[in-house]
Amino acid sequence: MKFIGPIIIFAGICCLAIACYEFFTVEFFEEPQYFWLFFVGAPLIFFGFLLTGVGNYKKLKEINNEEIREQMAAASKGWAEGQLKAEVFCSNCGHPVGKSFKFCNECGSSLQNN
Repeated sequence: MKFIGPIIIFAGICCLAIACYEFFTVEFFEEPQYFWLFFVGAPLIFFGFLLTGVGNYKKLKEINNEEIREQMAAASKGWAEGQLKAEVFCSNCGHPVGKSFKFCNECGSSLQNN
């Protein structure tokens, strides 16, 4: 399905291109002959994207869920370690403050000696 989708999208774009070209090149009071291609091309593009998405979804389902869980666990562990190292605690009250802070937000004591 993921190969059929782009082909259908291309067909829809061709229909729209032909309809647009014909619509904008007709004489002033002439009726366009291929105006109906607008109504064929737009649904073709929609269904082409739909089929492409279904094809890609099937591929994503084939990925091992356990592998994804391991990667997410490693990423969250690294993020948590980075968060803990980024904090400094006030020596007076123990409130967590940023590394670049000069005073504690909770008690107001100086953090120069931390």
